Amino acid sequence: MEKKLSVVLTGRNDNYGGYFNARLQNTLQWLHYWLSHHKISSEIILVNYNPIPSAAPIEKMIDIPAANQWVNTRIIEVPEAEHQKILASDVRRPVPVIEFVAKNIGIRRAEGKYVIATNADVIFDAKIFEYISANGLDERAFYRAARVDFRSKEQIKFEQNTEQFVSAIRQNVFRFFLQGGTFDDTSRLPLWWKLGYLRMFNGIRKIVYSGIYPFRNILKHLMIPYTNELFTFKWFCNASGDFMLMSKAAWIKGKGYPEDTWISTHTDSLHLVMTAVSGLKQKSLPYLVYHQEHERRFDFSGYDADMELMYNRLLSEGKEMMAIEKSLNNNTENWGLNGVVLPEKTI
Repeated sequence: MEKKLSVVLTGRNDNYGGYFNARLQNTLQWLHYWLSHHKISSEIILVNYNPIPSAAPIEKMIDIPAANQWVNTRIIEVPEAEHQKILASDVRRPVPVIEFVAKNIGIRRAEGKYVIATNADVIFDAKIFEYISANGLDERAFYRAARVDFRSKEQIKFEQNTEQFVSAIRQNVFRFFLQGGTFDDTSRLPLWWKLGYLRMFNGIRKIVYSGIYPFRNILKHLMIPYTNELFTFKWFCNASGDFMLMSKAAWIKGKGYPEDTWISTHTDSLHLVMTAVSGLKQKSLPYLVYHQEHERRFDFSGYDADMELMYNRLLSEGKEMMAIEKSLNNNTENWGLNGVVLPEKTI
């Protein structure tokens, strides 16, 4: 029987960002619980990228749910030797995990008709699974969902009580990644109130920026703020690496995430524009995905030359792709290490 869905995650046995193993554990158990609950023929693919040989294997650090008739977990290992082949100091910054190459590896080997690329510490709203189960997904579309971040003073752990788990998460949401803007709100208002007024405010921003965009050069000389990224209001680029769903055929046709980006930041946004200009229709789900805040390799609070480089590339190539209505993905047919045999185990 053909699998309906593959969910692709990446990870490494380095406890990245603190509590990584616990965050991954929650995600795996949550996915397994709801995929099984809605009887979605599926697989969870964990791309174990460049594992540390001296540390315990990642599958020994966490409790991977046992396979059942609806869902199983595949662990695809990318050994250090393959990682070293990918490193190229003139193309990408050398880091232990090349995130979107890793995701491409999982996408390329996915067996589901549809593929969700996400992160190893993201919790989907339960209604997303209900939507996938109840609806015939459109092969001519890509699906997005808004990400929110939450803090956890004590590690929130999923132990089969779904309502208690989600309630604990929602009480600690403080950041919203909406279409065209990211906002912090640390007030004690209920989550849905905060989300409602932020969406209304963001809608007003969209109208204002759309109106002033034709006059951006004049505004620049007058030192009046404006945006160069109007396409991020048109397409849901923001945090698209946390939830991107489309058919496996569409992933293959689009050649996956671009693999020639200097760092991971904005690579997902660049890919979304590539996907949108290819002719696929954007569908935004009215549900959230929840991401736990943690320490990061890059500091988003201030200036960073690498992030500025990628942001300028996003602006430049985004506008060019909109003008020519064509993707500028430079991946070769070997993207995602196509043709390379990698160690794999199924649980």
